[in-house]
Amino acid sequence: MSVRQIGNDFKAARDAASVAGKKVGLPELKTIVEHAKSGAFTPEEKQKLSDEWHTQVNGTQGGPRLDPPPANPPGATEAAMRYFAKVQQEEHLPVASQVKIPGPMGLVPLTASGNDPGLHVSTTGRSVTLSGIGRNNGFAPSFASLTVEGHTYSVDISRGMTADQLATAFRNKLPDGLMLVIEGQRQAPPNQVTFTVGRSG
Repeated sequence: MSVRQIGNDFKAARDAASVAGKKVGLPELKTIVEHAKSGAFTPEEKQKLSDEWHTQVNGTQGGPRLDPPPANPPGATEAAMRYFAKVQQEEHLPVASQVKIPGPMGLVPLTASGNDPGLHVSTTGRSVTLSGIGRNNGFAPSFASLTVEGHTYSVDISRGMTADQLATAFRNKLPDGLMLVIEGQRQAPPNQVTFTVGRSG
């Protein structure tokens, strides 16, 4: 499987005439992953799979990493979300390129919290760890908050939201001069993201 073919598979899955319409469904996603794994499944192919999935569920198109995503990303079904979270764990997929922001900067103090029973938020020192998948059971609105330099940024957590998606939502809330940085590539445990916030300049 080539990196280009992975991209072509996702483009076909986004077609309105596809099985799940513009959203990627579980059968389509399983086919894409099986095609991707049909060869050696190189690090480049794993990165491409992670990047294309991020584009599918967040709407970023691989442009400048600080650009906000479009208002209506194609998305995926809840079953597809759960399946890809399992693939991330089993195949040790890297964090999507769109949420990696390189460069030296000074870390700033922060705190974070959340109330969703499935997507957990914790703070250790100047790092925040997100883990799990949003459940939003409907008994109370689910949300997560990130406080940086005295300013609090809140994000609503929807059912099926992943740690990657929550990290991206926090990143898009931050003002100019503050950057959310993912700490390395995910190896395990599943669907977990750890990040810091730095001030550039």
